[in-house]
Amino acid sequence: MTRNRVVASFLGIPVSIRQRLAALSVFAILLVCMGVLPLQLGAQTYCIPPAVGVPALPGPPIWWDQNKNGMFPELPKENDQLNDPRWQGALGLTYGTGGPEQAAFKALHDSTNLYLSWYIEVAPNATPTSNILYFGFQKSGGAGAAAFRLNLTTLTATTDNADQTNGGLLASQYFLVDAAGIPAAQGGPPTWFSTSAFASMWVNSPVANTWAIQMVVPLSVLNVDASSNIVLWYEILNGTPSAAVWDYKWPLTIADVSDSGFPIPMNWGTFHISSGAADPACPNTGVSLAQSNIQSTNNFDNQPNVIAYGPLPPPPQPVNTFWAMPTNNTGSPLLPGAIQATFRIANWGSKPDWNDVTDPKTLWTPIPGGSNIANTLTIPNNTTATSNNITFPWTVEDPFLSEFTSGVRSKHQCILVELSGGGLVFLNKSVWNNFDLELASEINSSAEISVVGLTGGKPKRDVYLYVQALNMPSAVQTLWKDLFAKLFGPPGQRSVERARATLSRMSVSEIEGAVPVYRVFVFNDSGNKITIGGVSSPVLHPQSAFGFYAIPHGDVFGWIQSIEGATQIAPNFYKIAVPKDGVATVTAHVNAIEVPPIIHNCNLCGKGKSPATPFASFFGLIVVGLVAYRRSKRNT
Repeated sequence: MTRNRVVASFLGIPVSIRQRLAALSVFAILLVCMGVLPLQLGAQTYCIPPAVGVPALPGPPIWWDQNKNGMFPELPKENDQLNDPRWQGALGLTYGTGGPEQAAFKALHDSTNLYLSWYIEVAPNATPTSNILYFGFQKSGGAGAAAFRLNLTTLTATTDNADQTNGGLLASQYFLVDAAGIPAAQGGPPTWFSTSAFASMWVNSPVANTWAIQMVVPLSVLNVDASSNIVLWYEILNGTPSAAVWDYKWPLTIADVSDSGFPIPMNWGTFHISSGAADPACPNTGVSLAQSNIQSTNNFDNQPNVIAYGPLPPPPQPVNTFWAMPTNNTGSPLLPGAIQATFRIANWGSKPDWNDVTDPKTLWTPIPGGSNIANTLTIPNNTTATSNNITFPWTVEDPFLSEFTSGVRSKHQCILVELSGGGLVFLNKSVWNNFDLELASEINSSAEISVVGLTGGKPKRDVYLYVQALNMPSAVQTLWKDLFAKLFGPPGQRSVERARATLSRMSVSEIEGAVPVYRVFVFNDSGNKITIGGVSSPVLHPQSAFGFYAIPHGDVFGWIQSIEGATQIAPNFYKIAVPKDGVATVTAHVNAIEVPPIIHNCNLCGKGKSPATPFASFFGLIVVGLVAYRRSKRNT
């Protein structure tokens, strides 16, 4: 009898469903699709904490020539880096689901100022002036709303950020905004912006394909109400190699900026100027669920985090057990029945942002028997559930069994866990995450690109894909090979078990610095447009990203990668037309070209001699060329 094993998690971070294929073992592959579902964002209070600094370096970050002596930076007090340690404890709003963080907003305050930072971490090469930050606020004394438009003027990598508005690297416009969101351009920025904002930017620094803007806003120019609340709005437009731009904004559901105006100020977001950890308006206690704390196992082969299903008789079929391990920081024990978890699945790939669809839950299918599963044991305060976790069993039966075996449901699935419970504060209400482990000689991974749930638009909606392939050069350097061998073992001695253990000890930045990473960022055409530099630019909205980590089993000469099913319109940038309220499929192809082994005592080389290394390298070049040719023919 044949049983199918489906990987549910790797490194303890569920969940995926993918049929395990017979292996030509050259790679161990980790397919990634992760995120947090922001179902409760609208009701949450967002608090801007005080800037306390770090030991021996108190106070807020300082990225300008504070003492105006012409010497900058004067470390440690003046720091021209984005990672100034004094940002610790800041409010952070981040963007990007299904992959790494794409953009981040940070905010701190002291007794006189707000300190604000916008960092765009996924930025393809584009026209500089297409990279724009709109930032609005309610003025003090109820004097109405105002907004800035800041845009880059260069893509040349910056080395520092010394007051770059005066240096011409950051262009600015200032507007007064009426109640309908109609902006009125002013002759110039207010005096405080020129003297106290210290608006600065970073471009392609500290790493390529990134940009950032930081600025100071005096509290005296903001309308701080009796509850210490302020009203802010921002929208980031990120340029692309095409005319299109994609956006990140706050509030998440607010209207896009357009040629007709800005979002209505009454819909801008409210932030609270927090007095500190004891501020009753800023709860920091509650229930949370980490991405690493949803897991599964099965009774077929006892492998952890592997879902099994068997389409053939005889019974019994494999039983899969899921569990969620919430953390209780409510101040009281969670008694049996106090908290429930619901488990859902969805095809691997990209889906619209939750805030762009009418009902986010329609993007996911409940697992039979996996709804509102309650904790049966007490979860004490200040603990993460382990043996007292929330758990349920699942045997894959029809209609799911037929969907998997027929291909209607993809073999690779993401799983979402959502928490609920009366009278509880959830610091995050749900998480989804999966890693898929597979052995294959060539990676051909199909992903579903969905626009289901998006309203309006043409019969087909344009969706854009931006590909980042990290540590996958066409020619691999010896330095990288040595580092990789040190982490994962020399060629021929690498194993899934060692890779699993090594990756579990590495941070995200360490993985991205050493491990081959292939990821695809996805954006759909919202139907909105904005004129930039005389060109009408479609405004794109982010969807969830997808990708994988690749662990080569042997030595690698170089990498080749491509996307099938989408049209390439610029390097690493693709477009696909997806039917309205429907899906399309793309396939990511990645090849690692192995250097042919040196065969000792071969007949062709003469007795007792080895083939020369130049011959091996020449043969490797031929292989690279053949694979590249095949890829080009496939996409024409």
